[in-house]
Amino acid sequence: MPFSRRHFLSLSLGTGLWASLGGACRRNTRDVLGKPGQQQTLAAYLDTLIPADEMPSATQLGVTEKILSQAATDSDYLRLLNKGCDWLEAQAQQSGAAHFAALSEDQRERVIHLAAAAEGGLWVEMFFDQTLAAAFSYYYATPGVGLHWIMLALPSRGDSWITPRLRSRRFMAQADFDVVIIGAGAGGGASAWALSRYGIRVLVLEAGPAYNPTADYRLNQTDWEQSRFPDKASRQGRYTFGPLQELEPQWQTLRSWNLASGPSNPLDQRLSGRYHHVRGLGGTTLHFTGEAHRLHPAALNMRSRFGVVADWPLDYAELEPFYCEAERIVSVAGPQENPVRVRSEPYPLPAHPLSYASSKIAAGCGKLGFTWVPNSVAALSAPYDGRPGCNYCAGCNRGCPRRDKGSVDVTFIRKALTSGYCTVETGCQVLQVEAGPSDKIANVYYVDDKGATQTVSGGGVIVACGAVETPRLLLASANRYAPDGLGNESGQVGRHFMETLAWTSSGLHGERLDSFCGLPSDSVCWDFNAPDAIPGVIGGCCFSPATAEADLLGPINYAQRVVPGWGRQHKAEMRRVFGRVLSVKAIGEFLPNENSFIDLDPDERDEFGIPLARINSYLDDMELRRLEFMAKTARDILFASGVEKIFEEGSTYDFFNSTHVFGTCRMCDDPQQSVVDRYGRSHRWRNLFIVDASVFPSSGGGEAPSLTIEALAIRTATTIRGLASKGEFSAP
Repeated sequence: MPFSRRHFLSLSLGTGLWASLGGACRRNTRDVLGKPGQQQTLAAYLDTLIPADEMPSATQLGVTEKILSQAATDSDYLRLLNKGCDWLEAQAQQSGAAHFAALSEDQRERVIHLAAAAEGGLWVEMFFDQTLAAAFSYYYATPGVGLHWIMLALPSRGDSWITPRLRSRRFMAQADFDVVIIGAGAGGGASAWALSRYGIRVLVLEAGPAYNPTADYRLNQTDWEQSRFPDKASRQGRYTFGPLQELEPQWQTLRSWNLASGPSNPLDQRLSGRYHHVRGLGGTTLHFTGEAHRLHPAALNMRSRFGVVADWPLDYAELEPFYCEAERIVSVAGPQENPVRVRSEPYPLPAHPLSYASSKIAAGCGKLGFTWVPNSVAALSAPYDGRPGCNYCAGCNRGCPRRDKGSVDVTFIRKALTSGYCTVETGCQVLQVEAGPSDKIANVYYVDDKGATQTVSGGGVIVACGAVETPRLLLASANRYAPDGLGNESGQVGRHFMETLAWTSSGLHGERLDSFCGLPSDSVCWDFNAPDAIPGVIGGCCFSPATAEADLLGPINYAQRVVPGWGRQHKAEMRRVFGRVLSVKAIGEFLPNENSFIDLDPDERDEFGIPLARINSYLDDMELRRLEFMAKTARDILFASGVEKIFEEGSTYDFFNSTHVFGTCRMCDDPQQSVVDRYGRSHRWRNLFIVDASVFPSSGGGEAPSLTIEALAIRTATTIRGLASKGEFSAP
């Protein structure tokens, strides 16, 4: 069902505004705006929007007080009001009046016409839109006034100028956008929010569907254990693999196995498992466990400090304020002390308590001299932003029906839509990003959810499809202006591919832990996270609980994977051991090598005739030595924690199995060694940006990448705003 832009604007004021409608908010707001006379300016402005006639004006009905009360708890809104009032006063002085309130009503209306037409810039337009939506919401919907229907039946003095205002804002129907974003995962969603808050008009094209958490996620159904994340068949991407490496006898202890079923890969060659990428509104954050990590500062300087990979073209201090913004939006809960990752402000929410099973791991780590601390997680440890706190069902990977997990759809996308400056289209497969003359992108071609081919242009184009699909789209977009692929002037598109290096060990503990409940990754060991923390190896790793991610939460998997055999003894053993599984995972750094890259499959194509991405993967000696350390340490942690027997281990040595992938459109200051610059902008194509993990020069020592993607996307959006203000996004 289509909504008007003003409807979205009224929603954008959020639960705080609507909650305050339920009762009087007569706090002392005299000094909220900070400057003498500003409150009178705001009151005169609001009374011009809703003047007195047979019924009270906006101010007479308390609208000014309510807006000031909202501003007192919303710093962004307060800044907008301050700037808007300053602009109104400046316009009044240009007219020869001492103050805006001293202007006649006709003069005030003419000034407001300028604001409505964005004569003062995007933020003035935003001031007009948001204050108008708030004024109407408070004035016509305030409970207890008793005059609602009478007032709505009266003619409005604003009709004569509101109508052309709406007519001038039909950009959504006309596909008149400032920026087109391809992909609605961590990068695309964060970009949409960050741009729309500045009043920049964005269109988000997502190949996958939108998910309804209540209807689509099955944690409340009897078949929850058989149902992993509910991938929808429509527009789920395909990919192929190049030849994978032979397995060597010297690394036999790194192979995957299960006590009941034996070796998981009986062959002597690495097998292609899965790239765990979700196409859908929210991307892969829809099924992630919510880990929200900042990169170790040393991971940004791998070349200068350790002689490997490449340095990031920015340092931790430059990224830190954008981390803070991302953490506020996805509402990260975490511990307040982390001496390595210096913080300028605390986490939005306190850390989650450790489950009983995790407390056993913490005790085991203590015996080994390791630290085991609460993890930073985008899952609510208390109600926040209109969403409930976590109920610790451990089902994050299957999709969160309660919306307490900070996936992009319920955080960034939701906020972007309520701004009124964002349109999202799902089920839209982009076919080509067309390079044009003058080093600018001309058009984006896509197939919509009805199967029709569409064309859209925007001043800027953001690609946010992930480190496999982004290089595929760029390479498949070759034309006469970009014969080697879009953005591939350096030949670096698809190179430097980094995958997930992972190990999981699972065992049976001596006592019942009820390990099927609790936050999946509530705790973590960072002791080996720094690039030089593992003796004799460059690149770090981290350790955390993995019972949920290993899908060892329900009785079906216990019967098939934990307890061997069948019959009466099997039933008795099931009753004895259920809830005793303890799993520890390790995620490690992956250093790029010349045999790991993404290219286009020469033979396989999708239903639109576009070549599929081909994943070429290789683990070299450094990765295998790091994986060896990860395996040994995970086993040590389990045994120290009271595990009596390990029954299963999973490894990315004998299977390609990646949730996180990086590096195929590297960012760097040197155009010959990279695809984009320090702001995610193509070195050649001036209106092309990339905001996903493909821009990462290094992968980090096991950190989940979504928070870094989001922080980079917000930073890129800030850059785009500056470029737009200079007129660099005119049509090519």
